[in-house]
Amino acid sequence: MQHKYNLILNMKFTATVCFFLFFFTNLSAQVQFQKGYIIKNNQEIECLIKNNDWTGLPLEIEYRESDTAKIKKANVEDINGFKIYNTNHYYKKYTFSINENDDSNNVNTKTITSFLNVLVEGHVNLFQYKGYAFFYEINNSGDVKQLLYKKSKNFENKTVEDYTFRKQIFDNLNYEGNSINIRTLKYIKNDLINYFIEYNKNQNSTYINYNAYKRKIKINFSPFVGIGFTNKRNDIMLYKPSTTTFVPSAQQGVVIPSSIKSVEIDFGTSLSPVIGFEVEALLPINRNKWAFFINPNLNWVKGNSFENLEYRNRNSYFKDIELSNFLLIDVPVGLRYYFYLNTSSKIHIDIAYDFLLNDKKNTPTFRDSYFEYNPDAKKIKSNFTVSAGYSFNKKYDVSINYLNYTNTQNNYSDSKMSCLSFRLKYTIN
Repeated sequence: MQHKYNLILNMKFTATVCFFLFFFTNLSAQVQFQKGYIIKNNQEIECLIKNNDWTGLPLEIEYRESDTAKIKKANVEDINGFKIYNTNHYYKKYTFSINENDDSNNVNTKTITSFLNVLVEGHVNLFQYKGYAFFYEINNSGDVKQLLYKKSKNFENKTVEDYTFRKQIFDNLNYEGNSINIRTLKYIKNDLINYFIEYNKNQNSTYINYNAYKRKIKINFSPFVGIGFTNKRNDIMLYKPSTTTFVPSAQQGVVIPSSIKSVEIDFGTSLSPVIGFEVEALLPINRNKWAFFINPNLNWVKGNSFENLEYRNRNSYFKDIELSNFLLIDVPVGLRYYFYLNTSSKIHIDIAYDFLLNDKKNTPTFRDSYFEYNPDAKKIKSNFTVSAGYSFNKKYDVSINYLNYTNTQNNYSDSKMSCLSFRLKYTIN
């Protein structure tokens, strides 16, 4: 009966997690609009723009004029650019020539109209196209030029790099007192941003480094306490005594069984405290919705015992089985996804792989009047945990967590355990 109850509990928990996932996926879509503006007919129109935290160039955006206004869509043909305040998402439309870096000796130049991501804005602007090509513009002239860099293979099939962008910078953007060695500049975002910032400073130009708004990895440390409901079961291959089918063995002095049966010993569900801490790394993608985490925790589990059992082990007349109290040390390492409800509330769904550090102590002991036997766990078949929780004000979190695993102890016994816990967590920033 207890096993059926646990099965129903597992199904209900899985269904609950799926419901939360479906519901909050739809709900979170309502809270991604942020203040900004679109550029249309050379005019800046204030609006709310859906922030998809693009890693490349957006092909289309969604915006609305107010919280209750209808959502509109726009692409590069409809607008001249857009900006989301206090983010690195600032894009302007240009028509320009681009030499594609296709890792070949062939020149691949074409003229296109596209958004460019503004990295630095000042007397000289720096742009990025699709994460691999950089452009610059002097004094908002509208004449955007590519900083040229190319890799190709020579006749020995070795990679050769063309640093034309260094000569372009030396000829057009060098200045007296320059402390940056142009000959060692790399064709990477941080090197170019630093140079353009120093150039604008030298020209006494105000500038904005939009890359400074880019999200970075954030580490959170959070102690937590909770309460756990732990159920422990063992499937044991035991032999049924029978005066008609069992015959004595003169050599071993034990009975040789002729019938065998797998018996599930259910040690019941215990209520126990849980304590631990969590280290979470919020990733700088998709508005910090993804995170890796590790949360070591301790769970005190109460044991149980059974006496005068009908079944006994293979080579001994064990009649009692006892599971001692034990400390479960659980170290889950996993992935988390957040759904934003508003600026102060969010829901998260987690999945993790668990490392159980003290599994040997949670095995039952077989005992009779003269002897006892305690099998060691040999192999962990599966250790996974799933959880769902609610976070408020970036400080407080309440979650429900479910752990289920199976251990092979020997050829005659499997140990099964499930733990459902409720936890309260406080984040220390």
